Amino acid sequence: NLFSFCCFALLLPIAFVISKWLKIDFQSKENPLTILGILFTVNQILYLLIAMWAFSAVPEKMLMIIAIIFGGHLLPFSWLYKSKVYLIYSILISAISFIIGMICSRQLLALIMILVEITFAFSLYKENIGENRVKK
Repeated sequence: NLFSFCCFALLLPIAFVISKWLKIDFQSKENPLTILGILFTVNQILYLLIAMWAFSAVPEKMLMIIAIIFGGHLLPFSWLYKSKVYLIYSILISAISFIIGMICSRQLLALIMILVEITFAFSLYKENIGENRVKK
C-alpha cells in the first residue's frame, strides 16, 4: 500500500518526461486554458488527503481509492478538451474501481485497471485521430 503512494507521487514527473519525449508542450504559454488544465491535474494532490486517511483506516482498499480518485479527476478534462472519451472513462474508471475493489482482490483490480488504462489511451488516440481528420 505504501508502494501505491510512491507510484502515485511519480505520475506527474513521469507525465512531464513523456510529454518532452513526445514533444508535447503541456505548459504552453500561448493557450489560456493551459493553467486550467494544470489545475485540473494538480487538484488530484488535494485528494491525496482522503487517500492518506484511507491508508490508516482501511489499507487494503488503498488501490481502489487511488483508482477512484484518478477516474474522478478525469471528468473536468472532458469539458476542457470537449472529449467524450474523458467523460466516459472518468465514470467507467471510478465505477469499475469501486465495484472490483469492493468484491475482488487488489491484484485483480490492478490488472483490470492496467487493461482499462490501455483502452483509455487507445480511445483517446482514436478520438484525436478523428478530430485531426475533421480539421483537415
